[in-house]
Amino acid sequence: GSVTNALLMDATLTNNNVIGEQTQGGESSEVTKDNTIQIGLGSESSGCRYLQICAPSLPNLPPSNTYGVVLMPNSKISNTVSPITSTYLHPSSTIQSSSCTETVLLPHATVSNGCTVRYSYVMEHTEIGDNALVSNCVVGPDSVLACGESHNSLLGPCTVSHHQSLLISHISPFGRTNTGYGANCGSNHTGRLPDAEMWNGEGVFIGLSTIIKLSVDVSSSHYSL
Repeated sequence: GSVTNALLMDATLTNNNVIGEQTQGGESSEVTKDNTIQIGLGSESSGCRYLQICAPSLPNLPPSNTYGVVLMPNSKISNTVSPITSTYLHPSSTIQSSSCTETVLLPHATVSNGCTVRYSYVMEHTEIGDNALVSNCVVGPDSVLACGESHNSLLGPCTVSHHQSLLISHISPFGRTNTGYGANCGSNHTGRLPDAEMWNGEGVFIGLSTIIKLSVDVSSSHYSL
């Protein structure tokens, strides 16, 4: 395939379909399109059907309001079947077989195995996998989200949700929340506006098939079941 509008620095591009204007070996050239690739040292992109990229921070590049992906050193995108758009991968972060839109992945964060992540900020060493859906969330470091859905939530460090579950408007700045299979927290529709949320203390365990209807405040009940 063609590599276009790219700044390549010891990078590997394999079997990609990439859009833009061509440069070679890191040399600069005149840019006439918004879709651009910026790839850091040791980064890799392989098997990507769509890689629509813009890096307006590079010299002489026009700003873009369309697509934008930046791969910092040793970050990796592979085997994607959906567009990766407006996403910033910090060093050693990875997107594999998943879709990301307007998302930031901090160092060593991983999104893999059919996930969809939208409008989110994923912190260091966090893993999102196994068809999880994460939308409009801040996910703290060292967390694991899998299988379930998380929407409009602030999830602190070491948050764990391994199973099919639902988190909506979940405010847990202290983290260490563990969500069991089938948990539903919470319905924030009061019949007027989505104007309710759940405030969690540190280390709260939400058990199997628990249903929590918002608003709820257990922010002072640390390590509760």
